[in-house]
Amino acid sequence: MSETEEAVSHREWARFWESASGFWLGLGAWRIWLLCASLVVIVGLQLYVQFRLNYWNRDFFDALENRSAGRLRMQALLLVPLCAASVTLAVASVWGRMTVQRNWREWLT
Repeated sequence: MSETEEAVSHREWARFWESASGFWLGLGAWRIWLLCASLVVIVGLQLYVQFRLNYWNRDFFDALENRSAGRLRMQALLLVPLCAASVTLAVASVWGRMTVQRNWREWLT
């Protein structure tokens, strides 16, 4: 990258930050920061639920292989809350991202 390209890139970033800093540092910015922190927590929870679903899959097929009706029933009952948590977290994630986008667009206009 040449010096002029670097200077142009630096000016573009400075201009962007000048316009964006009010969104991230203004009076109502605490709400955006709280929403972003919540989204990070939601992503972590989504990863945990997916991890548990992988273990559920292993345990379910182990119970099938061993013909263990009690373990199979337990795994079937465990699937319901795991699926509900997965769907709830996915909906919350989409809602949070769209809310940040709407607030950002509102701020820009």
